[in-house]
Amino acid sequence: MLPLINIVFLLLIFFMLTAQFIAVDPFDVTVPASDLEASPGPQGFVIAISQDGRMALDGNVVDEAFVLKTLAAEVEGGFAPSIWIQADEQTEAVEIVAFLEQLNRIGVAGVSLLTVEPEGGEAP
Repeated sequence: MLPLINIVFLLLIFFMLTAQFIAVDPFDVTVPASDLEASPGPQGFVIAISQDGRMALDGNVVDEAFVLKTLAAEVEGGFAPSIWIQADEQTEAVEIVAFLEQLNRIGVAGVSLLTVEPEGGEAP
């Protein structure tokens, strides 16, 4: 018969190995709702844009120039990165469009906007 501490230890190891750790966003972003088909998930770079214009690249708060410089280096290296933009629903569309134009200028083509499924199944 195994002592109880061994069983607890085995359970602890099991839960540690099977746990899924989630990435914490550097700032609060409320993603807009959309009734389009869901994507399998981000593959590539995720750029979060807050309501006040702050940016984060893959969870690290950076400025816009750093984001553009990083992506330009990827494009120049022959890699066509997939870009996922997670913009707050209160972010001005003009700011997002201006950023998309800058991405286009450096040669980034594959850009997608992340949204969430609306409650009740209908877009607002």
